[in-house]
Amino acid sequence: MVKNLIVFIFLSFITVHLSAQSFWTKTEESRIQLRSSENRSIIPVKYETFSLDIEGLKAYLAKAPMEFQEDRKSMELILDIPMPSGKTERFKVYESPVMENGLALKYPSIKSYKAYSLTEKAKFMRFDVSENGFHAAIFALDGEKYIDPYSSENTSDYIVYNTKDHLPEIYKGIQMCGTEDNVRPAVSHFRPDTRNAAEVELRVYRVAMACTGEWG
Repeated sequence: MVKNLIVFIFLSFITVHLSAQSFWTKTEESRIQLRSSENRSIIPVKYETFSLDIEGLKAYLAKAPMEFQEDRKSMELILDIPMPSGKTERFKVYESPVMENGLALKYPSIKSYKAYSLTEKAKFMRFDVSENGFHAAIFALDGEKYIDPYSSENTSDYIVYNTKDHLPEIYKGIQMCGTEDNVRPAVSHFRPDTRNAAEVELRVYRVAMACTGEWG
């Protein structure tokens, strides 16, 4: 009897630990209302729309372990993330700060995270949650994918798309970052064949960076 009870408790713990939390709901774009004060600066040729319970997500992520915390494996969170296919995929999530401590204390509402896919070993993502909503970059063998707010000032509705489907006219013919596209390696050059090794050397650098509001 006692043995069966122990097995039941253990299996219950494993089930709860591996169950993913979903704060995303697939929604029809026609149901999203664009207010007069809002504008859309990112309109890919193809994308899916999702709504997000951002306050629920923030509360859940508050329990995320730090990326290099020793006991992180026993505390990792499982989160459903939307994909350009219209489906969701499970990721394990760790908090991964990128700001210095003093700056992070000044802006406590800005949090950044790293997550790994549970179904594709080579797929991982970086995302942030702030007063400006949720932003994510997903790196995979079949190309990068982004998640961005549907419009400015809207932190409830989002677009999920492959970066190859976002070809903004405003950037055509403009050299970005002082480089020419024709001398850059192909995108496939940067794609990993497999996920990085579990144990890697962590190198920490300080950097000062300026960017536009869109990319900030």
